[in-house]
Amino acid sequence: NYGTNWTSAGLPNTSVRAIAINGTSIFAGTYGKGVQLSNDNGTSWIPVNNGLTDTIVYSLAASGNEIYAGTNNGIFVSFNSGNSWIASTNGLPGGNVNAIVIKGSIVVAGTSNGIYISNDHGSTWQVENSGLFVTDVLSLTIRGNDVFAGTNGAGVFKRPISELNNCFAYYTPTYDPAQNIFTLHVDSTTAAMAVSYLWDFGDGSTSSLTTPTHIYGINGIYQVKMSVATALGNTCYYSHLIGKDALGNIILRPTGFAFTLNVQNPNTTNVTQNSVGESKITIQPNPFSSQTKLTFSEEQKHVVIRIIDLLNKEVATMEMENKTELVIEKGTIKEGVYLLKITDDNNNVATRKIIIQ
Repeated sequence: NYGTNWTSAGLPNTSVRAIAINGTSIFAGTYGKGVQLSNDNGTSWIPVNNGLTDTIVYSLAASGNEIYAGTNNGIFVSFNSGNSWIASTNGLPGGNVNAIVIKGSIVVAGTSNGIYISNDHGSTWQVENSGLFVTDVLSLTIRGNDVFAGTNGAGVFKRPISELNNCFAYYTPTYDPAQNIFTLHVDSTTAAMAVSYLWDFGDGSTSSLTTPTHIYGINGIYQVKMSVATALGNTCYYSHLIGKDALGNIILRPTGFAFTLNVQNPNTTNVTQNSVGESKITIQPNPFSSQTKLTFSEEQKHVVIRIIDLLNKEVATMEMENKTELVIEKGTIKEGVYLLKITDDNNNVATRKIIIQ
């Protein structure tokens, strides 16, 4: 309930420095007890420290089956969801790894000696401290295409991902339950860098098109891999499991095709669709992270706007009178895919899909 009440979630008498969630698995990085794993929402925990020779864990990050643990002496990576760990120190100096974030093919580590980047799953690391005049980095986060670094005594620094990496691959998947279609939204940095693509749809089919469409004939969960090549000859990739909706439910259809996957470039993600009455409606930007603007081509006497989640639950309601524009704030609405239901005084109804990142 947004922090109003808290209850214990296990690991009493333990210093927990980091938490990462990957599907139904919760990983806790502890001071002295290594990495602890819960698969029952915190009711019980087990150590997963096979190969983790340093049990003082300061930071954790998860992406698919890959888990990164920043310790008192470098980084360890697991490629099997924590069952075993290997040291990942090639190019890293000694010292604490206080923060780790992942986006697409890039892993960013904040250490007591600055920021280090890996684009080969932790096999090698390179320092990226240009402009960072205090190198004791305590925290990291990524918003859009920017990395933000919190330092010890010198505030926050920001840098675009494109300046940190010579190849970047990332897409965001969304699902439309009405049409049974998954859409992959290619990241704008990826689109700007890439000169060619290779898609592997996980069912034996591939495509070299920039924005392919693929129809799956059998229900299931597929690993959809995007490989991109840059003008400088660098190659990187990103993959995601496709075949379930935003709530983790597998989409099943009794007959016909299982589902369709479309790929969309970032310059087509702003949505312009039909109308309430005769007015054209535009939502820009879409997807959005903090706010977006709903614009009508004609002034609306009175409209009611409802935001509805994929369970058909209304999460917000707004009204607009004698205006052509309305700013929609994310506020406390969680990230995900929603339907915007717009109703005017004549009971004309228009629906739009919005994506909150």
